[in-house]
Amino acid sequence: MSRALITVGPETPLTSVADLFRRHGFTSLPVVQSGDRHLGVIFQIHLIRRGRDDAVRLNRGFGAAMARLLDPGRGAPVRAADIMIATTPRAVQSAPVGDLLPMLSEGDGDAVPVLGKDKIVGIVTRTDMIAALAWLSLTRPEPQAES
Repeated sequence: MSRALITVGPETPLTSVADLFRRHGFTSLPVVQSGDRHLGVIFQIHLIRRGRDDAVRLNRGFGAAMARLLDPGRGAPVRAADIMIATTPRAVQSAPVGDLLPMLSEGDGDAVPVLGKDKIVGIVTRTDMIAALAWLSLTRPEPQAES
């Protein structure tokens, strides 16, 4: 679980969200209100889909639609709250690792926020889960054949 989180607020312009994805190589960003109260998650795939949907709706190419979507000079800039998903699976701090497997293996989301009360305390990604499972397989003793 990652505890040193980079989060965005609901009013964060989509341009800043896209820049964080690019600079850090993230595929998800938690959206929080003051005091780290969890509101939802923005997944990179949803940003891409929004660009695709705009391209189809406006009869433009994908690149032009994304440029329009991310234009900071746009009259009504798109904000994090406009594309975040508030209904993503989430886990509590005390949840066993096994409870996260179905959350990470189903749907579009590749990350599960971990909450303590309503505040985000960490995030578990598919990469975190694969690393944990690989570590377990390397550290678990081989079963011995019965004689």
